[in-house]
Amino acid sequence: MGAYVVVYKKLQTAKDVFEREFKDEGLQRRSRLEGIGDAAFLWTPERENDRYVIRFSRGNVIVMMSSKSEEVVKRCAKYIAESIAGVPDPD
Repeated sequence: MGAYVVVYKKLQTAKDVFEREFKDEGLQRRSRLEGIGDAAFLWTPERENDRYVIRFSRGNVIVMMSSKSEEVVKRCAKYIAESIAGVPDPD
């Protein structure tokens, strides 16, 4: 399991980055997830033994996580999203 977390100073910057990055990557393997952060996507593994990847935003925070287990990465992403719900936009 691994996670990459970026906190942006401005909420709008985080929204713009989230919408722009990975926009066209792995469309056939990507699905939208509900109930994790403000917006979330799941990429299924491309090959056997690859990882499931979740990318989600919550306020001005963007998180990308991966795991070999879909269940584990979804559960951890939901927990992290709920724990950073109070990160304020500094403006």
